[in-house]
Amino acid sequence: LFLDCPHGQTFGKKCYIKCAQQTKMSAGEGSVTCEEDGKWSAQTAHCVMTCPHPVTPANSRPRENDCSDGKRTLFPGTSCKYQCKAGYSVKESDGTRKIFKMRCTKSGRWTQPVCEPTKCPSISVMAMWYNCSNGNAMGSVCTSFCPGQEVRTTFYLKICWHIFPSECNDIVVV
Repeated sequence: LFLDCPHGQTFGKKCYIKCAQQTKMSAGEGSVTCEEDGKWSAQTAHCVMTCPHPVTPANSRPRENDCSDGKRTLFPGTSCKYQCKAGYSVKESDGTRKIFKMRCTKSGRWTQPVCEPTKCPSISVMAMWYNCSNGNAMGSVCTSFCPGQEVRTTFYLKICWHIFPSECNDIVVV
């Protein structure tokens, strides 16, 4: 916050309140006047911190929000909803949380949730029968190596596995 007094600071002269970068004038009069008693008139406006328009986090997309509207001022406390893309979930969640909010903080910065590749819990049975490029995460390329079988089957893991067959012979590749 600073004052711009283009005509000086004597009786009857106005000084205009100027807000620093990334702040915006609140509602009210954006100036003060030097009064006859040598005091400034009451300041009815002040500068408040704002956040720049958020950048969509990697591996996510905006949800029904108007945070991308360049005309809207985003004050601290404003939140914008996003959703992780298919195959991703919110970091530090149980792998099922897809929707998250970014919040404008008092410092004028956005909170930074992260979408990371969805991973399924490791299951020891899988290690016995399959060799996958990235564990049992979506997108892994897996090769079966059942004991006693000479033919190896390679496939692309499109979903996380939650249930495994009890025997190699029961494996169905979809």
